[in-house]
Amino acid sequence: MGGGAITTTITAYVYDDATCDPLVSGAATVNGQATDADGKVVLTVAKAATTVTAMAPGYWAWSYKADAAVMYFRLRGDASGTWADSADGNFQDGGSALALDNPQGDYTLLNLGTLLSAPIYIGGVIPGLSRNTLLSTDIDHLIPEAEFDLTYSFETDDTIALPANIYLPTLDIGLNLIGLVTADASGGNEAYKVPVNSDWAENPLEGFVASATIGEALSLDALLDLLPVIIGGGDIMEAILGLIEPILNDALLFEYQAVNPTWNGTGAPDIDVVDLITAKETVNLTVTNPAAGYDYLAILAGEIPNRALWRWASNGSQRRGDVQRGPGCRQRLSHARRQNQRAGRVGRQRRSVGN
Repeated sequence: MGGGAITTTITAYVYDDATCDPLVSGAATVNGQATDADGKVVLTVAKAATTVTAMAPGYWAWSYKADAAVMYFRLRGDASGTWADSADGNFQDGGSALALDNPQGDYTLLNLGTLLSAPIYIGGVIPGLSRNTLLSTDIDHLIPEAEFDLTYSFETDDTIALPANIYLPTLDIGLNLIGLVTADASGGNEAYKVPVNSDWAENPLEGFVASATIGEALSLDALLDLLPVIIGGGDIMEAILGLIEPILNDALLFEYQAVNPTWNGTGAPDIDVVDLITAKETVNLTVTNPAAGYDYLAILAGEIPNRALWRWASNGSQRRGDVQRGPGCRQRLSHARRQNQRAGRVGRQRRSVGN
């Protein structure tokens, strides 16, 4: 009765991500213990409770829960290569570029309802992030050098340059509400670019496509708040702030997500999308004792599990525990596996989806 978690002994191997060489003889540590001549550390842990962290000078550290008798860490070195924009990429749906249309045309009071009920699509792609690197990632390495222009007019004409990793199906609308407001907006970027590091063997990607249907956010109260702004003399910031909650709760919808954890940085950075509408779920959130005068925004995000970064074999013809190895890794990892088999410590079969 009672007691803590059951402890067991595990073996952790640490490798250089670029060369597949083991980080031996103290070149790396796992939970503070130096690696031996084989690049491994033997630990006593509580499975599913102990966090195992591998680190080495000049490398990004990786951490995850102990859940196998053998754990492999591929540590990626600090970026030392050059950064450049990729070729054009597309969100893919069924082998073809995702075909989404944004509103186009001129709108007046007679057909304004058509505009308000039409979804406006926008998305984006960035190099893959994990919880380990989220706060330490250089923002400059998430945004390409290339840009595209979005022009708009409301009282004055203006143009804004947006980074080319933003996905925006061509938008070209004119709004002419006689006596009230005249405005227009145009621009588009259907083939995105992402920054690529020349020294990285893998350049994981993640992206999304969202839609906003403005009519879903315009309640009678919201329209009444907007009228003074449209006619002139109203507080535009007050009207915008009043729209934030209904836009986030009612108008904004994340329709697609996309990941490519093993893109090698060459060719087109295409990503297959997953339709989120078929798996939509409402999550109710409550803030306990909210502070007066504050609005609260909650974001739920899914993560590609880091796992061991090795992609375990799923081919039934291979023995349990065999790994799908990259070029140059076969001999070293086979040797490590044979050592563990002799010791009776072959890990459970796992499949990693990258970092």
